[in-house]
Amino acid sequence: MQIRDLAEQHSIISNLFDFPNTPEEWEPYKLSEDQINHFKEYGYVYGIKLLDENQIKQLQRELEELMNPKHPAHSLFYEFHSNESERPRFSFVSFLGALENHRGIS
Repeated sequence: MQIRDLAEQHSIISNLFDFPNTPEEWEPYKLSEDQINHFKEYGYVYGIKLLDENQIKQLQRELEELMNPKHPAHSLFYEFHSNESERPRFSFVSFLGALENHRGIS
């Protein structure tokens, strides 16, 4: 498995998402008048489906792999903590990358 530091990637890294290229392809993503009015009144919009089932399943698989403490990409994290949940049915994992190094902050 090749490990890449995604902080060094400045382009799309996957074909998991199709991006519209024409105004017609963007049309299904256009907010309705009701959604726009709701946003103007409350400052947020709800009920927008961002991912399809295949995308969700793929992201879940990738996250499960990454949660393994022996995953080779762990060397890229500044911190990695797993099983921090006090509830046995739930898993809580936190990752911290070293983004400050890539932004010139020491």
